[in-house]
Order: sequence, then structure tokens, then C-alpha cells
Amino acid sequence: MCRLLGTDSCSTACFQIPPLKKITLPRLELCAADIAAKFHSRIVEALQTPIAGSYFWSDSTVTLQWLRAPPNTWKTFVANRVSKILISNFAFWNHVSGTENPADLISRGMHVDDFLVSKLWKGGPNWLSNPRTKWPVFKYTDYPEDGKERRKLITAVTRTQVICSNINPIFARFSSYEPLLRSTAYIFRFIANARCKARTQPLPLTGPIHSISLNVKHLNNAEQKLTQLAQADAFDEEIQNLQHNKAVGKRSAIRLLTPFLDPEGTKRVGGRLKLSDQPFLFKHPALLPSNHPLTRLIAKSYHLSLIHGGDRLTLAAIQEKYWPVHGRRLVRSTLRSSFRCARAEPVCLKPVHKRAVATKAYISIFVCFCTKAVHIELVSDLSTQGFLSALRLLIARRGLSSDLYSDNGKNFEGVANELDEVYRMLQDESQMLQITSDRACERITRHFSPPKDCGRRRLR
Repeated sequence: MCRLLGTDSCSTACFQIPPLKKITLPRLELCAADIAAKFHSRIVEALQTPIAGSYFWSDSTVTLQWLRAPPNTWKTFVANRVSKILISNFAFWNHVSGTENPADLISRGMHVDDFLVSKLWKGGPNWLSNPRTKWPVFKYTDYPEDGKERRKLITAVTRTQVICSNINPIFARFSSYEPLLRSTAYIFRFIANARCKARTQPLPLTGPIHSISLNVKHLNNAEQKLTQLAQADAFDEEIQNLQHNKAVGKRSAIRLLTPFLDPEGTKRVGGRLKLSDQPFLFKHPALLPSNHPLTRLIAKSYHLSLIHGGDRLTLAAIQEKYWPVHGRRLVRSTLRSSFRCARAEPVCLKPVHKRAVATKAYISIFVCFCTKAVHIELVSDLSTQGFLSALRLLIARRGLSSDLYSDNGKNFEGVANELDEVYRMLQDESQMLQITSDRACERITRHFSPPKDCGRRRLR
């Protein structure tokens, strides 16, 4: 039922017959609010009278809470109807108790004589005729979450298992090793300069510590400090055992490497190499954790310095100074992440299915008689058109040749099955005529070299 209360405001009361399909009561209330909003739009359009404000009342607290939140908060059924209600009209939604709701008179059952004289049905609640400031104010109470039909947010969390916990934040600020090393060198040089200035006055302007540019001593000091920080992140327990002259735990990943601490506090690899005549750094490289950011940066730096060297070359170069745990795995991971290395070793394409026959391909080799330069072109198939395509590419890239020397095919006669097709093509006069008369070959003089007198025996 709809009732117009004046030209300044509009009030709508609506009830809905429930469908045969089972549906929850809050959803039915929301559908009733949707129908009321549609009726309101039609009434306003039919009246063609300016309306200052529109007010809606509902006795469903769940529906009112749905209308107070953005539509994307709720599930699809609720979100679609809430968006329609909010877009169709800019009205004020309020709460009315069930005993004061005219739409509930029919649903609850009422005698016909009482219904005809009902003031609630004809005029609504008594307070509706009062000014808006005297309308009752409803305080929204929280409704259980299971009845609100809130949209469930599915979040995918990726957890990377990191062997090194509590990693120093300085390693996360750099993506390459050289800027990290130089920044660390500047920091420790500043600390050394500050300590020297605090102890002695005035500060000398010469000397290796106070030089403007970084020298080898600064870089070596920074390299040692970074290595010790990485070791403290991953091997804290082992370092404490070694400092107290205890053995490394049996479950430690570096137990078999016989680790020890050098006089500077760096953890290094021990073993029988100490008896050799090699340099100290080669005999006892510094230990590095396998999954630490510093180890990955060092592996990437060595790989680039070796001009994208292979896994064995990169690992051998790293082990001259460092000994990363699971070094082979680290180097292979570094090579896989290198874009240039991935391009240099592409994955061969396989046929559509396992029983498909492999496709043959050929190459045409052109050699310059003056400079001995070699030009190679890929030929898709062993045909006249394939050879002409390769020849056109040669001319387009290297220019037009004055003379073209080729074998007349006699020496291919004795070659086994693979070259029989080449022999037949070069012996076919029609194909050779087509090659000679091609427009790209009009200004090229063809020469056929005679075969050697080696008989017609087949090669085995």
C-alpha cells in the first residue's frame, strides 16, 4: 500500500507475497524494500512534482544494516538488491517496530471490521503526522555475522621457507652486490673517521682511512663485515659453540665442513687443505648460508663478472673465496633467473603428440672467396623454393654476388640416405633452370665445380 503524505515528503508502505522457493526471512524483507523503492520511483515519475525528501521504514534490522554498508560488502543476492535500492532513490531509511508497521496487519491476520476502521492502516503510526524532529530514533544493534551474509574474502598467502631467520634489514635494501659493498664500506669508513676524530685533534687530512675514494682496505673490511652479518643471521648457534670451544651440533648443515673461527671472527671451512701450500683464503673459504640474500647477490655478481658463465665455472670462482652451503643448487637457481642464460638455452619444441614425426630442417652455407666470411641461412625444406628463399636472404643481407659457385651434385651420389634428396634436386634440370631464371639470380653467374674422381662407391 502506498500513501502520499504531502508534497514535501513521501512515505511508502509495502508488503510482498513470499515465493514458492524457500528463502530466508531477511532476504524477503530485502525484496520488499526493493519493491518499495521501485514503487517510489514510479510514483515520483507519475506525480511530476518536486519532492524535498523521501523516507522509508522497515521493521527488519538486518535489511537496514545491509542498506547502511556498501553493496560489495555482502554476497551476490544481497549486493544486487542493495545496489538497486541505493541507486533508484536517495531516500532515508528508518526503523519501525512490528506493532506499528501497517504492512504487518494483513500478514498477522485481522478481522475485516477491525481492518476497515484501523487508523494504523489508513494513516500509519501516530507519530508520523508529527514533525520529523519528534520521530522516534532507532539505535542499531549488532546482528550476528552468520545472518548478515557478508561476502567472504579469500586471501592466498604464500609462505617461503627461509633457512635464515631474523635477516639483517640492510640486505633487503639492495638488489646487487656492488652497491651493497660500497655503501657498507662508506659506513664503516665514516665510523672509523669519527672515532679517529674523537680521539685525536686535529684530524689529519691524509692517510688511507681519510681518503675521499674507497680503497682496497675499505672494500675488504666491508666484505668481511657483510660476511660476518650473514653468518650471524644463519649460524648463530654454531658461532656460540665455536666461541666456547665446543663442537658443532650433529644436526647442523655445516658439521661435515669442520668449521672454525679465524682471528677476525669469520667462520671458515676447515679440513686437510690446511696442509697444502695454497693461499689462506683458498684453503679456508668463508662459510655462507645457502638461502641468504647476501649469498644470492654474490652468486649473481660472480655470474655477471664471468660474462654469464656456466654453473661449474661460476661455482668454482665463488669457492675461491666463499663456500656457500648447497652451492650447486644456488648457482643453478642463479642461472635459471638470468634472462640471457634462458635465451641462450631455449627449450626445444616437441611435436603435438608423441607419435608425430619430427620435422627436418636444413642449413645453407655460403662462403665468400675473398674474405672467407661464412653466411648461414636456415632452409625450411629441401626444395627449389627453399633454396631460393635462402639465396634472397643472402642477397638482402650481404648484397648481390657476381658469381656463385656450387657443386653439381655428383659427389652426393655416393652419400647415404640423408643426402639422396639433395642429389636428386641438383640433378633435376627443371629445378636448376628455375633457380637460374629467378629474378634474384639474373645478374649472378653460376659455376659448377666438377666432382673429384673418387668413383661411385658409397660412403659407409
